[in-house]
This record gives sequence, C-alpha cells and structure tokens, in this order.
Amino acid sequence: MGPFIAPARFQVTGTMFHLFSSLVFGLSVYVLLRWFGSTRNQSGYPPGPQPIPFIGNVHQVPKGEIFKTYSSWAKIYGPIVHFRIFRRRFIILNDLKTIDDLLVKRSSIYSTRPRLVMANELLGRDENGIAFLKYGQRLKDVRRIVTSWVNGSSLQEVYPIMKSYNMKYLNALLDKPDDCLTHVRFFLGSLVMKLTYGIECTSSDDRYITQTEEMNRITSKALAPGRWLCDDFPILAKIPSWMPFAYFRRWAIESRKLINEAILEPFETTRDSLLRFEPNNSWLAKMMHDSDGKPVTGRAAEDLWIAASAMYNGSIDSSTTIASTFFLMMLRHPEIQRKAQSEIDMVVGSDRLPVMKDKDALPYVNNILKESLRFASVIPVIPRSLDEDDVYMGYRIPKGTWVIANVWAVLHDPSVFKNPDEFRPERFEDSEDRPAEPDIVQSAFGFGRRACPGYQLALTNLFMTVAPVLSAFDIKRAINDNGEDEIPPVAYSDGHVRFLQPFKFRVIPRSLEKIELIRRREGVETEFL
Repeated sequence: MGPFIAPARFQVTGTMFHLFSSLVFGLSVYVLLRWFGSTRNQSGYPPGPQPIPFIGNVHQVPKGEIFKTYSSWAKIYGPIVHFRIFRRRFIILNDLKTIDDLLVKRSSIYSTRPRLVMANELLGRDENGIAFLKYGQRLKDVRRIVTSWVNGSSLQEVYPIMKSYNMKYLNALLDKPDDCLTHVRFFLGSLVMKLTYGIECTSSDDRYITQTEEMNRITSKALAPGRWLCDDFPILAKIPSWMPFAYFRRWAIESRKLINEAILEPFETTRDSLLRFEPNNSWLAKMMHDSDGKPVTGRAAEDLWIAASAMYNGSIDSSTTIASTFFLMMLRHPEIQRKAQSEIDMVVGSDRLPVMKDKDALPYVNNILKESLRFASVIPVIPRSLDEDDVYMGYRIPKGTWVIANVWAVLHDPSVFKNPDEFRPERFEDSEDRPAEPDIVQSAFGFGRRACPGYQLALTNLFMTVAPVLSAFDIKRAINDNGEDEIPPVAYSDGHVRFLQPFKFRVIPRSLEKIELIRRREGVETEFL
C-alpha cells in the first residue's frame, strides 16, 4: 500500500508551517516584552485592585454590568481607579467633578478615542462613525454639519414633518395597542430617516431601518469588553483570514461590508433622487451641492455621509431605550402617570394634544423625561484616551491610557441623588423640606468636545413620543392568564448601549374625544411654536 496522501485542502506546506511557526514565535516574544514592560514602574498610578502578573485584573472584571463593578471599586479606592487588562491600562472616573476636570477642562488632550482594534482597524468604524473618529479637523467638520441640522432654527423648520409622523404614530397605537414599543421604534427611526435623507420608510422591517439596526448590533458586538483577543494583542489583526482559527477576521470582513452598505445606500438614494430632480428637502439634500451648484465630492461628500449616518445610529437606540423606560415606569408607578396627565389636562385642555409650544409649561412631564434619562443611563460608560502624558491629583496618566467616564455612577451617585435606584421625577422639584436635586442629566449625552451634538433632536423626539400619549391614552399593565396585572421587572441588557428586556403592556384611549382628535388628524394641527 502506498503512502497516505492527504487531500490538498488538508495539506500543510513547508511554507505554511514556517509562516505559522513565525507567527507563534513573534507573538510569544511580543507578549513577553509587553508584559515585562507593563510590570515595571507600577508606582504613580491611581489606586485600584491588585493585578496578577501578565493578565492584570482580567479575573476581577465581570462580563456583565461592568459599570457597577467600577462603582464598587470607587467605594474602596476613591473616584479615580486604575486597573490593567494584559497590557492595556484603564483609568475609571466615577464622579462628575473628576470627569469635568479631565474630559471638559482638559478636553484638548482627552478627546480622542482609545485604540479599538476590532471596531476601528478591522471594521473601519473610525472612518465612517462620528463616535469613533479621531479627534481632529474631520471630527470638527462632521460635528459642525450635525449641529447645523439640529440647532433650534433647523428643528423649527421640520416641525410640520414631525407633526405628521407623530400622528401616524398615535394612529398606530390606536390600531395595535399591544405593540407599543414597535410603534415607538418605528416612529423614531422613520422620522429620522425622513428628516436626514428624505426617505419614506413604510414599515418596521424596511430595508434602510433593518440595515442600520444590524450595523448597530455589529458595532455593539465589536465593542464588547474582553470579547476580542486582538484588542489586547493587536498583532493578531495581521493574521490571514484563511487560517483555521481566524474566525474573527472573517467575521470582521463580512461585517465591514454590511456597515459600508448601511451607511452608503441611503446616501446614494438621496443623491440619485436629486439627479432625477425629485423633490427632497432633507437635511442631507440641502448640502449635496456646493455654493456654485456643483455636487460635492471627495472629502466633503464623505463628511456628509458620516454626519447623516450619525443622525440615525447615534440616536435611535438611546431614544428607544429612554422611551421604553418611560413606559415601564408608568406601568410600575401609575400615580406618576396620573399626575402627569392632570398637568397636561390643566395646561393643554381636552380639545387638542400637546405640542412643542407647550413643553415649557409642562414641568412635571419634563421631569419624567429627565428621570427616564437618569434612570436608564443608556450609555453607561464613555471611553476616551490621552494624546499625551498627564498628571492629575499627583497620579500619572500615560499617553494612550483608556480613560473611562462611568456615566452610570454619576447618574446614580447617592451623594447627589437620594435613593438613586428609585424612579422619582419629584427629585427635580423644590419642596418645603428639601431643595431640588441637581439637574445634571445632560451627562447622559457625553462630555466636552465629544458630547452628543444631536441631543436637542433627541429631547424633542422624546417629548413628542411621551406627551401626546399621556394626553390621549392610559398606559396599562398586561393581564396574565389568571386575570391579574403583570408588573414587569426592571431588566436592562448589557452592552455598549443598554436596552430594556421586552415587556408587555397596552394603551387604552382615555375618551372617545381623544380617539376623534387622532383619527381626524386634529389636535396637533395647531402651530408647533
């Protein structure tokens, strides 16, 4: 019998063997050198949990709700905590003063993003996502575009469109009252697609919406702490995708393609509609030509599609979570719902629905929104990095260190908010026995030069998601098989963005008059301003 010859696809050539051996040897040397360097000169860093040689504090970092672990460390070590995962160093900022001192007052050196091998170098998010752009002129240019779209005067111009979409949303609640959160997400998503691109989305499974949501899921997966070994050992990113154990490289290649499609397709749809001379008054369409009427190209066009993409993927997930938190808390605290409805009835009356001009006259409704923002802490941690070495409170913070703002800790600080785990809109009101608690919920939108530029749009959309519903509907608990009310638990998923776990509820019109207001498309026909 002749010698066994493996099929070609299983043969390992000498070249492949030497390549693999070289990779393993090179990685081993690299790891040992980095470990040796990282275990020297430990003094001078902020206090933190004791690391183990080589792996650092890997064993002490949980997979879920890492922000709560950071908060527990703050009780032991103080508001600024240091730890290490393999060769990466992390500084955690757990209170508003420390965050303000570094990310705001020293924003010139604390405004870059840390090195994210999977998200940036393999998926390319630092080329097409505003949240991932390196700090510099491009980020400033893209932020300037977004700000021009969502400033006060620009929002006023699109109120009629918001009004129309709000009516579609309210009618959907009447037609399918048991599917409220689907309606909320579609209302917010389709409105932003219309305002940004001029695209009409007809259902929650519209291609543009599902593409963008898939991009957000991919990005969240890429950012999962400790998921990707290449984030700790960047040399792994150089491994060829065809190697048997290089699943992460193949996943990154396919995911990068999906991300590019999600960003470019709606941009190209808007561009093509203008070439066909179709009417399009979207934010993007108004900037697709320069002052001479020529189509923008090159860097200017890239800035536009980055800005346009940011409008959707930068707001929908967070806005949906905040709106979901509102509905959940109305189910758990019906007395808060009744108080808000009484305020709306007194200010607005029964012959129309709340509009933007009513916002300042509805302080309790606004406090419910603030408390929903605070309670949800949608983006619980915000990572930054340094452009140069720094010293703070006598501690050294080397260039390239991950500096993480623990937003959840700031918004759940018991020294600032009494009983922070309770949902209490009254905390923002003055009373006879106590002053109002500080209104720092804008911290939920970030800090310094990387704070969310679209927060005004998010707040406007949230008000128009919540106030008309309180006016027209009672938010009711679902009924179980025994005929009893179901009180849903407070359960958020873990990740870069927090989502509430699905829960059941229903909405019931408060009166026949409210139904008629919605069906006749009245009630919001009055001027928004």
